[in-house]
Amino acid sequence: MKENLSVLMHLVHKELSPAQLALTEQQLSSWLKRLPTIAAAISSAIWDEVFSLHDCPIVERHIFQVKSECVMMNSKMLRYQAMGHLPEILLKKVIDVLEAIVEEIDLHHSHYFKRYDDSLHPIEQESAEKPYKINYNLSVDSLACFNRVIIEAGMVDADPRSELYRFLADSCKTKGKKKEQKISVYSIAKAYNNVEPYAIKVIKDFVLKMLNILNRGFVKLSY
Repeated sequence: MKENLSVLMHLVHKELSPAQLALTEQQLSSWLKRLPTIAAAISSAIWDEVFSLHDCPIVERHIFQVKSECVMMNSKMLRYQAMGHLPEILLKKVIDVLEAIVEEIDLHHSHYFKRYDDSLHPIEQESAEKPYKINYNLSVDSLACFNRVIIEAGMVDADPRSELYRFLADSCKTKGKKKEQKISVYSIAKAYNNVEPYAIKVIKDFVLKMLNILNRGFVKLSY
């Protein structure tokens, strides 16, 4: 696990840094082929740790180290995305790999390491209600545009941006997404940094509706 995580960290912190020379076509092709193998190896190593004879505190420490490193790498990749110096195909692949590792840890492993609270069992965890999601009648592009507007207008303070992207991906459902589909951090970050003209028009229409409501006033609700 450590070896593959180190390879991933070398890629993100060194080879993809703006200070480095651009990757050659051969290097790009090589990384695109290697990334799924690296992700699968890290996933396999995590499962091996879970079912190993190691003490729980050791396993807990290793798994959460992997998660924290992936979260930090993902934040750096999102900053790289805003800089625009990397090939889009590689940028998306790396972010998808990092998100998949974090999501797998959260989904399958994190509940085993809550300081060993005997009152919390995997069966109870599985039967717990899924987190509430805000259902927006907006596309991902329009949702990103809306959030950028309220941030640049000073209504919301959202730093660092990487945490905002992750929150929107985890907490929102957009128009056109199936119930079980999750917004990817990559897509929300891309839409935030490159606002589409049609998304601006959609948000303008909603802003006009909101202004009409504010001018009209609110009817007192009975509940």
